[in-house]
Amino acid sequence: MSLPNWWLKLLMSSRLQSRYFYNVSRRRYSIQIKLYRRPGYQRGSLICHVYHQGKHLKLSLGHHHIWPEHWDETRQRMIIGAPKWRQINNDIDERLNRIVEYYTARSEMGAAPTLEGLRAHMYALGNRRPDRKSQTSFVAWFTRFIRDHNNNSRALAVGTTRTYKVVLTSWRAYEAHVRQHVNLHDLAQDERGDTNSATKILQEYRRFLIVGGPSRQTCSDNTVRKYLKIINTFLRWCEQQTGKQYIKKITIPGEITSKHSVALTQEDVALLENMTIAEGSTLAHVRDAVLMAIYTGLRHSEWKKVRPDLWREPSQLITSQKTGKICLVIHREPLREILRKYEATGFRKSIHSLQKMNMYIKELAKRAGLTRPVSRVKTIDGIDHHETVPLYEAITTHTFRRTKVTLELNQGRALRDIVMETGQDELVARKHYDRPDLDEHVRKLGIERYQEHATAV
Repeated sequence: MSLPNWWLKLLMSSRLQSRYFYNVSRRRYSIQIKLYRRPGYQRGSLICHVYHQGKHLKLSLGHHHIWPEHWDETRQRMIIGAPKWRQINNDIDERLNRIVEYYTARSEMGAAPTLEGLRAHMYALGNRRPDRKSQTSFVAWFTRFIRDHNNNSRALAVGTTRTYKVVLTSWRAYEAHVRQHVNLHDLAQDERGDTNSATKILQEYRRFLIVGGPSRQTCSDNTVRKYLKIINTFLRWCEQQTGKQYIKKITIPGEITSKHSVALTQEDVALLENMTIAEGSTLAHVRDAVLMAIYTGLRHSEWKKVRPDLWREPSQLITSQKTGKICLVIHREPLREILRKYEATGFRKSIHSLQKMNMYIKELAKRAGLTRPVSRVKTIDGIDHHETVPLYEAITTHTFRRTKVTLELNQGRALRDIVMETGQDELVARKHYDRPDLDEHVRKLGIERYQEHATAV
């Protein structure tokens, strides 16, 4: 049974304000959508409250960080024009539909509805086969998350799915280390809203990553933040599936940033452009892909979306699979020459593998002479650890994205114009890229390595 939109609007505007509903058997129940804010927090979460026969059931809608000024308490709806207002209001309509469906179906069957039955109806697991003994285990739910989760109805990028699987592997290693399996409800808030047990579990997991990790290698703070950010996304998805509330604050201080990552200079780019390399070889195709990445600033997952057959056009648009944002690929002459070369054949499939590309890139950079020493910094448990390595060892596919932004900022281009091509948010790009790396900062000051001159005898 599906309710028409006009009925839902009437329900939200009048009947919901009095909270009480009556089904065909005159069994009284009520619903309220409230914005819950913990003490000391400016933003809150949307919670659906169902009251029936003196009992109370709370269902999380899975929407958090809602500002009070964006929520209409009278209509119990998001205010038009607020961020994600249409999506959130549609979710509220869907939840109301499912609640009314349950009570109506039970009445038609002549059975008494219960809040436990309502929860089962709202968040039925179905007959899915878990990969562990318990369907309520963290691992079973995370496996389902990898299979069913999407990015605002867009398929996840291959790299994102691979990262999710890495996090799952690390969690399995953590459970083997502590010799116990974690259930999903261990990370939920209790009746008083406390999450002490959940906090302890995640602190132990974080310490496990820092001390040894799944491969017995220490993880940097950036890696730990990324893993915890993914677990946070997973728990928000679980809230939409189960209606329960799980721990919110699970990250560590700081931000996921690349402040110590390197960028190529204009001289480094010239070495790559002018190096002698056999045409048709694997490294020749890798060199073309690298130069395309430097000219466009695209992520590795977006390289395969570039269409060489459009080289005659002034530009082409591609949509980032990771963010859903538009990237403007401008066909400047160096890029146009590369695209024209691959018009008939397309780019080699070998460039689609991130692992292989990072291996080829280091070999290519070494042959091109990118051997100057650079500082590589890792922050582990809040402490910076640095080492000096040849430039080719520090280069990855993301280096070229940073190179594009850094070089054009140094040339005086506005960041607003640059992010039109890279598909980034301007604030994020400014935070991550609008600054020199450590070696570039020293070069700009004009300080060079001291050279001793032999004195004539």
